[in-house]
Amino acid sequence: MNRQREHLHRIDYLSSRDQGTAVLTALAAFWLFIAAWAIGYDATESGGDAYLNESVVGVLLLFLALSRFLRPLRQVFASVGVLLLGAWLIVSPFIWGYGEPPFEAAGAPQVEWATGAVVLILGALSLFWARTARRSGFRPR
Repeated sequence: MNRQREHLHRIDYLSSRDQGTAVLTALAAFWLFIAAWAIGYDATESGGDAYLNESVVGVLLLFLALSRFLRPLRQVFASVGVLLLGAWLIVSPFIWGYGEPPFEAAGAPQVEWATGAVVLILGALSLFWARTARRSGFRPR
């Protein structure tokens, strides 16, 4: 009985950690929405591309964060999605061309690189906690 209680306590602990990463992911998504105004991207085409990219990624991150918050440790696909979106934020300024001179001074690439790194770490942590829970015998329903 003690062992079962310890097991449930461990799963609750991992679940609360995963919910915490989901909240932080939602905050990162919110930051992506307001970054253009907070940093003051220029009104050129590159600034618009950056804002569009950040808005789309922000919506996707918010959806995945909500999914992970409501069903922690069960949404492995959501954790992988967060991980991939973090990687996308890091490489997208180069793909869309606003990570190179003269656009890098606008602030958009720096916002995306920093936010992408944070989101990448949050996705990796969520995957780690889900995997640890499964090793402990947690089976999602």
